[in-house]
Amino acid sequence: MKLLLETNKDGNLVLRQDGLKASRFLIGIPVFCFGLVLLYGVVSAPVIALQQDTSLPNALLGAVVMLLFAAITLPMGWWMLFSRFWIVLDLGLQQVTEVSDWRIGRKNKVTPFGQFRTIRLAVEHLSGDPHRDNRRGNTHIQMIRLLSHNTLNQPSIELGWLNFRDRNQAEELAKEISRQTNLPLQIVESDEPVPTPVEEMMMHHDDEEAENDELTPYKKLGSSA
Repeated sequence: MKLLLETNKDGNLVLRQDGLKASRFLIGIPVFCFGLVLLYGVVSAPVIALQQDTSLPNALLGAVVMLLFAAITLPMGWWMLFSRFWIVLDLGLQQVTEVSDWRIGRKNKVTPFGQFRTIRLAVEHLSGDPHRDNRRGNTHIQMIRLLSHNTLNQPSIELGWLNFRDRNQAEELAKEISRQTNLPLQIVESDEPVPTPVEEMMMHHDDEEAENDELTPYKKLGSSA
């Protein structure tokens, strides 16, 4: 897996995740083609029924069923084949733009640099589940992310990730991003995976609930006395 750091014509940093194209095409082409076949069946089923003088209601029912499946498989296949995502770090406007492009439409999400307190490089779980047993094949990655001041108001942003063994390259990229954006850099030296900000918040919430559950019987006992 590669994380590409480029400079566009405006002098801004552009981050693109590379390395998933083969797998996306491998799955996306059959899904998209299946959707096209279903769409052809939606159109042809009533026509064939009329030409062969067969039951038109049954043909229409079949066309409706195929239309429902086509409505699922066609967008899914299109997304796998043609969607693109990248992040632009606008050094002039001091903002992060997350770009989701579907060829026929585009969505931009803009967040000021001021919403973030630091850039963090740390080992994380690819699955995003820190409780999963490592012996079951959970993959560790080098994640570069923007940490916000308040996770509830502004989620962290994943700038990209590299393979676990590409630590040196990940550090070089993180340092370059920090230098260009003037945001502080936090490098977690441990090779053990750390939880994401959302996971930390959930774990803290679970700890508070467990503590409240432990105190509840004593409160009830004191009130009954």
